Amino acid sequence: AGIFMPKKLTVSSIEIIDDGSNESGYIIIKNKDNNIVSYLGVGKGGRGILTLKNQLGETKINISSNESGGYFKANDLSNQQSVYINN
Repeated sequence: AGIFMPKKLTVSSIEIIDDGSNESGYIIIKNKDNNIVSYLGVGKGGRGILTLKNQLGETKINISSNESGGYFKANDLSNQQSVYINN
């Protein structure tokens, strides 16, 4: 067992979505209320994205690639963009 191996892993739902012929797809993690709380994938534009959401399914953090290289975006409690770093 590695040093970073969890002692216990409890997840309500993990889905792997193949979004069709445009080569996009996601790994989606849902909480016990069936809300998406995180996903990692490749969008229709061929860009990778990691999204973290709160327990209600509201997006709080996006990390992705774009034309300039990449960006990091975080939202505050009222779901307004509070931090945006674009490369």
